[in-house]
Amino acid sequence: MSSSGASSSNLRPANTKDPAWKYGEYKSATEKHIVKCLLCSHLCSGGITRLKEHILHSPGANAKPCPRTTPEIRKEIEEFMNKKSEIKCRRGSFYSEDFARDIGDQQPHVGDDDIIEIGGPSSRPPPSKQRRKNTRGPMDLFCRGNVEDVVDQRLRGGPGQQTTLENRLKKEERKNAIQKIARWAITAGVSFHALTSRSFHVALEAIGRFGSGLAPPSMHEISETCLQEEVRETHKILEIHKGHWKTYGCTLMCDGWTDRRQRSLINFLANSPKGTMFLKSIDASAHSHTAIFLFKEINDVIENIIGKENVVQIVTDNAANYKAACQLVIERHPTIFWTPCAAHCIDLILEDIGKMHIRTISLARRITVFIYAHTQLLHCMRLFCNGDIVRPGPTRFATSFLTLQSLWEHKNALRTLMVADEWTKSKWCNLRTGKQTERTILSVQFWKGVQRALHAAIPLVHVLRLVDGDEKPSMGYLYNAMDRPKKKN
Repeated sequence: MSSSGASSSNLRPANTKDPAWKYGEYKSATEKHIVKCLLCSHLCSGGITRLKEHILHSPGANAKPCPRTTPEIRKEIEEFMNKKSEIKCRRGSFYSEDFARDIGDQQPHVGDDDIIEIGGPSSRPPPSKQRRKNTRGPMDLFCRGNVEDVVDQRLRGGPGQQTTLENRLKKEERKNAIQKIARWAITAGVSFHALTSRSFHVALEAIGRFGSGLAPPSMHEISETCLQEEVRETHKILEIHKGHWKTYGCTLMCDGWTDRRQRSLINFLANSPKGTMFLKSIDASAHSHTAIFLFKEINDVIENIIGKENVVQIVTDNAANYKAACQLVIERHPTIFWTPCAAHCIDLILEDIGKMHIRTISLARRITVFIYAHTQLLHCMRLFCNGDIVRPGPTRFATSFLTLQSLWEHKNALRTLMVADEWTKSKWCNLRTGKQTERTILSVQFWKGVQRALHAAIPLVHVLRLVDGDEKPSMGYLYNAMDRPKKKN
């Protein structure tokens, strides 16, 4: 009889006032990770926490609901858990001596909601000296990693934070926060690609470190205070680059382009082993782009921003005015070299090849213009070709040859469209331009011309994509990439 009583006492933790233990016990003295429900004899693998989910019919729980539980039993356990949660929030930790003293749970057990501390209760510090979970002090500023370093490590796929019970419980909070960010981006018209930027990740990390209660910045604070601070930070970065220029030298790059408002702009950038740094941009719309004008602007950047002793070479377009301007720079600073832009040189080669196949390119342009000018015909073409036939390229001439390549890939689909009912029974086939488009697509000579043009130009388009990309330095691959088109032709 005494042995039976001892065995029964081992099936429940001693000195606990958790009401859930009135309705459950360990499966055996050696299997304390499995708790048996005394109401329905169901075995819960996961300790007393899983038994509570079993009795409470918790939504989303991994435990099977108990068919014999009553509202009184659920209320008793819920009141205990609510009291426990209040004490946890008040003390700021998952386990506190105050809570143990309130409910008399002097012996934590496997599977309970409490965290077991190695060494037992006697090894815990006094309650007044316990570290609260969310308490932060001055040393946290030095112990925690830099925000940008943490984000860079995460973007590289480095080791993240350990998955804990708290992280799992925050899934709903994260879902709610992400929804609020999405609503802001949609209502404010923010591009979805902006959410992939590194600066956005850094901002989120900084907000998370601040915690709840961050007051949003005002428009004046962003447009004045923060903007001026960013300007100062940019000047600091520029000073760092200048230090590298003195050691390794740099390349001055001039990029002329036209914006959507048809303004003629010229950007000046400096490239070195440290990276590329934007220097300045000028609006040259009111000036004639003569060699003298370009020389003055380039020389101003060399002498007043970079320093003539730090410039190794200048990279510009291969246009005559830039070539003459750089020749004046070389005469004034003999240690500086001029190198034409590789992408512009290849684009000029493609332009010359395009002049040799001008008729084929003109016929292809008529086809695409006619199809894209009629919405119903465009829809039919997309059904037959499984997509569009116009492909944008890095430059205007590259776009022409990429479109020829797309037409060649969809040659059979386009010819099938010309003999299908969607075309023969439509109003477009009776139009003069429609008949010309039909004759061109069904013409054998046109497709032979497309094939010849692609044979000459596509290898150079691949080289243009290589030198016009920003992912990696392409100079080391340029000569080998140029040899391949020569061998193919």
